[in-house]
Amino acid sequence: VSSPEGMRGIILVRSNSGIDSIGQLAGKKVAFGGNKNAFFASVVPRKLLSQAGLGGKFVDASRPGPVSDVIRRLYAGEIDAAGTGTMALNSRVLQSRYDVQNMKVLAQSDAMPGLAWLLSPQIEPELRQEIRNLLLGYGRASPGHDALRAGGIAGLRPATLNEYQIVYKYVGNGVAAK
Repeated sequence: VSSPEGMRGIILVRSNSGIDSIGQLAGKKVAFGGNKNAFFASVVPRKLLSQAGLGGKFVDASRPGPVSDVIRRLYAGEIDAAGTGTMALNSRVLQSRYDVQNMKVLAQSDAMPGLAWLLSPQIEPELRQEIRNLLLGYGRASPGHDALRAGGIAGLRPATLNEYQIVYKYVGNGVAAK
């Protein structure tokens, strides 16, 4: 999936919340979109909070449901901040239901090129090659391709080292990847 400006993980608050810095989220209710593995809506916003020194210092008000549910909950005043991605914020459906102009981005990640698939360096070389073939051999019939196409993904390509470095700073242990 590609977006001209890239995609970002973001933390939103209501414009009239009086919250002007990420540090003010200490003790506040923050919910993240999707499940804990939702990359732009949960993984990246959680890392933004952790990098700001707020790991464990906010109330995690997440619950199962669609990624967009956090925007509804923020709009309704049920939570103080929402972790989501720019794809959800830019959704025409959400913009028609909620006045996203009354929300402000408190923190955001670097722009990332599309959705990320990361493989651990500990994966055996044979398994790594098989996964690479399944993901990047997109023109061939492989398990999961129908689901990818149904999701609107037109193609897959490996990330460049620079692209990977951007993603890695939100999922890695802080050590630069090589």
